[in-house]
Amino acid sequence: MNFPKLMDDPEVDLPPEESPDLSPAQDEDHNLELSARRKLRFSWEARDETVLERIKEIANDQVYELFAGAIEEMDRFYEALRVPRMRNGAQVVDARGRPVWEENGSGPIEDWDRLTGQDIEQTLMNLERLKIAVAPRVNELKNDALFAKMASQDIKDDVWDSVKSSATIGDRSAKANKAARQESYHAFFRYVLWSNADIFLQQIITFQKRLSDMRYWRIQDQR
Repeated sequence: MNFPKLMDDPEVDLPPEESPDLSPAQDEDHNLELSARRKLRFSWEARDETVLERIKEIANDQVYELFAGAIEEMDRFYEALRVPRMRNGAQVVDARGRPVWEENGSGPIEDWDRLTGQDIEQTLMNLERLKIAVAPRVNELKNDALFAKMASQDIKDDVWDSVKSSATIGDRSAKANKAARQESYHAFFRYVLWSNADIFLQQIITFQKRLSDMRYWRIQDQR
């Protein structure tokens, strides 16, 4: 996969800047600055962009499958305090079958007074049970990503060593990168998969902490 390349795009629209009183030297500096701003635009090549989007799609699907139980548990929790969006007497769901909530402009409408202490305790216990099962799997994904990166690098090293020493460094590097292209894609996919899973696991931990704080505040209010 190629890195984003710098593009020289003369058609880019930049905010108009007035400089009626610039000296010749200042005007030259001003033009150089505008030229640099036009060039510093990143764009993926079409082939790379297709691969990247496919990697994201597959990784997101697998993370959703891995955390399906936790997602369902959090949705059940929010059902107690949010208002579901209805259409023709039926609850509206998104592409993954998750409920869609009514919003007030700043986010879903929530009534935290409807939440009971039992709701909090039950959700905390269920999420902890799910986290115990998921956390080792997230760690495995990290190990898989590290191994995939090592495997890709091994292929590059083997090809580099096999190319005649008379070849230029650029030629040897190009052949090594080409030979390991698929393995590099796979290594990046493994990294995206682990990264997304780890972020979601951290979100679960944060959600649990928020619930624990709410439980503590409710206990303090009852004293």
